[in-house]
Amino acid sequence: MESAIRHRDEDKTRLAGLIRGFAANAAENRRLIREMLDQDRDRFYAATVEALKTPDDSKGYRYLISLLMGRDMLLEALSDPALSHDQAVAAARGASQVYSMMDVSLAKTVAGDGFSQKVAPGRAKRMMDILSELSGGARAIGSLRSMLRHPDPYLRSKAVLMIGRGERGAGWAQHRMVEDDPRVRANVVEALWGRDTEEARALLRSAASDSHNRVVGNALLGLYRLGDLSAVPGLFQMAANASEMCRASGAWAMGETGDPRFAELLARMLGDPSNTVRKRAFESLRQMKAAAARARQGAHLQVGGRLEAGPDGLCRVELEVIRENGEPALVPPLGILVDEEGWPVVDYRVERRPGADPQTVVFVFPRPEESAAPPWGRGALNALRWKRPSDVWGVVWYIAARDRSSSVVSLTEAGVEPTADPAEAEKLFDCTKERLYSRELWGAIERALDPAVAGPGPRRLIVHSERESGTPEGGGDLAAAAMERGASVSAICPAPDPALEDLCRRTQGDFRIAGTPAEVEALVERAHRAALEQYVVTYLGPAPGASAVRVRINLPDGWGETTLAPPGASPRAAVA
Repeated sequence: MESAIRHRDEDKTRLAGLIRGFAANAAENRRLIREMLDQDRDRFYAATVEALKTPDDSKGYRYLISLLMGRDMLLEALSDPALSHDQAVAAARGASQVYSMMDVSLAKTVAGDGFSQKVAPGRAKRMMDILSELSGGARAIGSLRSMLRHPDPYLRSKAVLMIGRGERGAGWAQHRMVEDDPRVRANVVEALWGRDTEEARALLRSAASDSHNRVVGNALLGLYRLGDLSAVPGLFQMAANASEMCRASGAWAMGETGDPRFAELLARMLGDPSNTVRKRAFESLRQMKAAAARARQGAHLQVGGRLEAGPDGLCRVELEVIRENGEPALVPPLGILVDEEGWPVVDYRVERRPGADPQTVVFVFPRPEESAAPPWGRGALNALRWKRPSDVWGVVWYIAARDRSSSVVSLTEAGVEPTADPAEAEKLFDCTKERLYSRELWGAIERALDPAVAGPGPRRLIVHSERESGTPEGGGDLAAAAMERGASVSAICPAPDPALEDLCRRTQGDFRIAGTPAEVEALVERAHRAALEQYVVTYLGPAPGASAVRVRINLPDGWGETTLAPPGASPRAAVA
């Protein structure tokens, strides 16, 4: 025994040395390696298995792989129990760099060994495991089809998985979903992951109603990865199922998503009466915490929102999300997480409304009474953090009716001062700066619509009036002029104003009533954000007694959140 161990160690050391020194003396080392093989195949084989445990890309290792393939020894070595699963897969990957038909050879071996009673037990399973990680399945389909008739459900399910990955269409999956063995059905579903076609989605939705927990878990995870919102309530339902295996599969699928909305639920599952469920929940919670840590390393996203209730009992959350550079963030529906008092909203839908880019925003404001920034000025400064780099801002100040006794300048002297620079835009609202004013509100709106004012894209006017505006001077149709120039008008007033309301309606703008300075400030900012790219989340709510609605944005490269007040009974109470 001691002699055999000594010889094995000597052979291992010698072969390793020949592989390392191959580049310096290829011809001689090639001869010595072949000599080792010819003198004692069994001892050489044992040394080879040890060498395969640490694959590399050296010329010596590549020669060893070629030699083993030529002597029909490589597949035998890969299935040797002395190699762990990971070591065998790594060795097979290295071999595939030398021998491009490695996956085809493995498939043929699996097909031959699978029905043979003369091979070592487990060899076909080992080969199938390696093949499933080495190949997409396309080139091996011919050999694998025979395994669909194999009596071993493990081999049959693996064959289904690989064939599914290699097939272009999903029609084959429909026929395999009638299999009695749930492992086969589960692998059919797994093979559909990432396949974004209506046919694949329909099969996944159907499989989400399967009688077996593993099939359901795979189907919901597949739907989640396709961005299908139905996966969220489905996973919550799995966690509440009476079957402990169903709850365990649900916990597993939640962990695979890395979605923080499931964290609280998984934490509660740590107290599940089933040890299996507790273990799975613990592992999934660990995965989720790691995913959350990675997300927090990404960029911070600025999130703004408004929450309103409709007469049909539905809540609507309008969101804007921008990156640190001011550009809008593209957010998939599953990247939006809503919860009320810590309870996640699981059944919701998301609508994306792309904003105009770029655009020219002109604020039409009354002259402030004092040097302190008025609420409409503060609202504009708040909106400045939402300004996109491509947008141009300008301001037209006008003499309010209360100041009509003051000296008045001609309309043409009041400039818009358009700028794309955020620092310069901030100066536009400096109340200590001397500036020219338009004669009155309607004249200021006319000036803001002047086509001579330079600016990109559509024009958007944000108007604040402290009292009813009356009839436009001169009888001109400002709405027609605005529509001709592709402009829209949004206005914030303390009371109804028929003339301004008509202008907003005809230009597809927005008219809002603000009774307090705080509401004026909030609505000015809101009017600007309404032109940005928006996401509208709709769900049934709010929950009784909810005092806050939290919205989180969770992306692979960024995160952000905001808290909104629940909607009230009146539009004024809904301002946020």
